[in-house]
Amino acid sequence: MPRHILSILAALTVVSAPALAHAAMPVQTRQAFEAAADAVAQTAATSGNFSGEVLVAFDGKPVFRKAYGLADRTWNLPSRTGLTYRIGSTTKTFTAVAILQLAEAGKLSLDASVTTYIPDLPVSYRPITVRHLLSHSAGLPEFLSTTNSFTRLVRMDRTPEEVVALVRDLPLGFTPGERFSYSNTNYVALGLIIEKASGTDYATYVHDHILTPLGMTHTGYFDPSEIVPGMAQGYLIQGDRVANTFYMAPSMLYASGNLYSTADDLLIWDKALHTGKGLGLSESSRALLFRDNGFGYGYGVYVDKLAGEPYVGHPGTLPGYLTDYERFVNVPLTVVVLSNAYPVKVETMTRDLAGAFFSICGKTDARRACGLN
Repeated sequence: MPRHILSILAALTVVSAPALAHAAMPVQTRQAFEAAADAVAQTAATSGNFSGEVLVAFDGKPVFRKAYGLADRTWNLPSRTGLTYRIGSTTKTFTAVAILQLAEAGKLSLDASVTTYIPDLPVSYRPITVRHLLSHSAGLPEFLSTTNSFTRLVRMDRTPEEVVALVRDLPLGFTPGERFSYSNTNYVALGLIIEKASGTDYATYVHDHILTPLGMTHTGYFDPSEIVPGMAQGYLIQGDRVANTFYMAPSMLYASGNLYSTADDLLIWDKALHTGKGLGLSESSRALLFRDNGFGYGYGVYVDKLAGEPYVGHPGTLPGYLTDYERFVNVPLTVVVLSNAYPVKVETMTRDLAGAFFSICGKTDARRACGLN
């Protein structure tokens, strides 16, 4: 998925941060940012289908959060903060951390061939290493592109082995390590490797080794037979028509996209990723997550810049749900957008929200300029 640097909405053009700092008290500057952030979300809600929650945090503490639209259109229930959303490919960051945990425990090698753990793959796949899978540089075909009916494909439950088998007879797109090509097959294969290396299923491993230690009690592996408290219902916006999202077998999303979470839990996750506390990784392993492998992608995260500021994060897309999570590296700014409507330009929203913060609160003295404790 391409990552673009987008300009701040013209309606949000504001006085520069240094000028604001001299002209206004911190409380007024903070209020100016809150108004700008609300304008970004309101614009997306009124003209871009957005329905869901926005959270902007500085140094781990929320400075703006608000819900928009409807959480349930059948009962006309408004959205509220703290609801649960399916997060799609944002799941990949969790999968990458699980792989690195197992590598540190000596239960797998990042440099081992994928065929070490999935022996039924063809000989031509032997050059693919676990590192290649993590960085989307393996050349594996996208299993979601093996049919002309996406909805029919994802409705059928398959084992991880059966999902990988959908592409086993297809040639690699390129020599492993040669270039970047985003493919969900990479992370399905990683989920299967987690199961082989840990001796437990993917959902249990993530629950026991990531979610429970961090206290992420509102995050989990989606199972349509279970009631998830506070789950916002997903919707498809089709012109003037709004439709319920269709059934997607959890096994088809698996380690590439089947987790659900809340804005609060993603803030806990953000803190763990960027402090290392409770993550169960050494500093050297944690650094691998955010190291650009030459393609604008680390291990389970994109690596990019906005307004000259480097950030890492990962969007998530499912029919009915959209997520974007971005964390800036030098300025401790985190932006989370969760939507229960599709399509919505959530990545544009995160960039506009961050751009508004930098324009109003600044980059080097934001704590003082906006009165952030």
